[in-house]
Amino acid sequence: MKTLLLTLFSVSLCTAAGLNNALYRVWPVDYLHKVTRTASPVDTLSGLAMKASVNEWETGTFVVRAKSAITALNVTGADFVNSSTGRIIPGDSVALRRIEYVWEDAARTQQIPMRLRPAAPLSLAANENMEYWLTLCASDQRDTGLFLGKAVINGDNTVCTLSVSFYVYPFRLLDFTDFACGVYASGPRTISPAMARDMKAHGVDAVSFFFSKESTRADYYRNDTTLLILNQAGHLKVEMHGVDSLVKFMKAAGMRGPVIPFLGNDSKSHIERDICDAFPQFHLDTTYNASGKTKVMGPLNDPVFDTLLISAVRQLKEGIESHGLEMILTIYDEPTERLMTELADRYALIRAAFPSLRIYGVAMDQLSWAQQIAPYTDIIATNGSYLAMSQYTNAQNKGLLYYGVIASRYEAGYCRGNYGLKFWKYSPDFVFLWAYNYWNGDPYVNYDGASPEATYAIVFPPPNHPDSLPVGSPAWEGVREARDDWAYVKTFTEMLKTAAGPTAVAKASEFNALKNKVTDTQFNSEGARYVVLDSIRQVVAGWIMALIREEPGKFGNIGVAAERGPAEAASLSLYASPNPFRSMIKISVRNLGDMKASVSIYDVNGKRVCVLNSDLTWDAAGKPAGVYFVRLKTDRGRAVNRKIVLMR
Repeated sequence: MKTLLLTLFSVSLCTAAGLNNALYRVWPVDYLHKVTRTASPVDTLSGLAMKASVNEWETGTFVVRAKSAITALNVTGADFVNSSTGRIIPGDSVALRRIEYVWEDAARTQQIPMRLRPAAPLSLAANENMEYWLTLCASDQRDTGLFLGKAVINGDNTVCTLSVSFYVYPFRLLDFTDFACGVYASGPRTISPAMARDMKAHGVDAVSFFFSKESTRADYYRNDTTLLILNQAGHLKVEMHGVDSLVKFMKAAGMRGPVIPFLGNDSKSHIERDICDAFPQFHLDTTYNASGKTKVMGPLNDPVFDTLLISAVRQLKEGIESHGLEMILTIYDEPTERLMTELADRYALIRAAFPSLRIYGVAMDQLSWAQQIAPYTDIIATNGSYLAMSQYTNAQNKGLLYYGVIASRYEAGYCRGNYGLKFWKYSPDFVFLWAYNYWNGDPYVNYDGASPEATYAIVFPPPNHPDSLPVGSPAWEGVREARDDWAYVKTFTEMLKTAAGPTAVAKASEFNALKNKVTDTQFNSEGARYVVLDSIRQVVAGWIMALIREEPGKFGNIGVAAERGPAEAASLSLYASPNPFRSMIKISVRNLGDMKASVSIYDVNGKRVCVLNSDLTWDAAGKPAGVYFVRLKTDRGRAVNRKIVLMR
């Protein structure tokens, strides 16, 4: 992030008390809660405090409230420096964004925080709030301990700073493989490489979509079909370009899968309708049934039609698995009471053709539905009755998938609690989120489609840049935190499997008691109940560190180098002279001993400018004036930084 340089104009500098000055007020907030555009300020002048493990992204939020109109409000982040080693968090591991408020309903009665935008300069009306999200990541295992930094607030040349502390635990979380988090997406062609990277960065490995030649919405960028059944001289061919691209993007992003296509939904079979359209000798069953739904199905007990259906599934399966990802198939979403006869027939047909293919079925929150579809599924998906479903699937040796609605209109705390610790309590095999990118019309106009994007999308496309990272939301950051909560408890439980000390016995008992306190309705509404999320994580982090201290070196790559104290850091010194300088600067190192080291120059954005040769002299000719950093790194993981100033 750029450091604020105050030159060529007159400013009013504020002390800590200046966080409440004549023009505006600044206060830290809990990102788990919504802060509306006009919410009243909190009476505090404290700084922002954050904690995370190595390689974990963590968010802290604060609000700026204008007391009178502000023409130009600019908020930036300064350097985050380790208080013991002097190491600086690189610029690409620091993100500062602001909230974009959107009308919650068509009547435009209230604006809610919905999207996260880059923290560009803006104006504020009197008594109006702007919430900022600061997200940090210490990706190097040497970056443990306390980092100190600040956010710089400049409102019409009245400048003050909000202090930020970022404590990095001396351990990293396990990347476990016995569980997958997934999203429902509007179709394979609607996912870009950047979206796949975005999913992986938020802990998502799996994608589900409907098999259909019809778009499920008016796609913002592409008006392509999802999949296409072709009749080529009597032979069935599935046009797979969209799926092929999706799977390639997932693999490139490091997503593990699975990929779950839905052949049908509710009372309709999309794939069977498409086969009948391509092969007109077959007729659709469009019977109106007692449950008020018109069936749209292909013929039953027709060997020729069955052969075509199996050919389509085989092409889809081979196309996905050729890239090394598993396909799990959903025959009909929510078949109970409408398509049970058809489900039984299609399951027997597909199972005979593909004995190892896992089949997924949806029971919603009805145990009786789960019991009906169990003979025709390997994995049962539910959005309620979690304990009963967990007990039933365990008894039946079935996989368990929990799913639920997730959208940009929700709080981060709601998403974090409901898709993290609550589901973790019952140990499902999968958690799926509805939905990722169902945009209606223009996604930035909330009520121009059949339903608002606030209901069916958790990310938004970057305007005019379809292959850039999507625009996120507080709710989407809540998903990342939910996945991290899961990683903390999974890391601790894995450690318990090999821990042998007395601490492990005591903490295992405490852990079970903690797990039993998590309830199904604990995170369903706003309020103080969200506080338990951070308290649980801090408790589990303490247990992880206790196990590492008791048996150091036992837990593989979980524990990293212990925090380094000031005395150790001081033994290795870095000097620069003259400083400030105008062209040439000489660097010297003391107390290097027998260590080997490299010395580099970085700009304020964390970008490396050059690596110095053995004479440790930097000729800055042609470089812009400003602040730079000299960074020394040794072969033993030691690092020292020194700020230098180039003047012209």
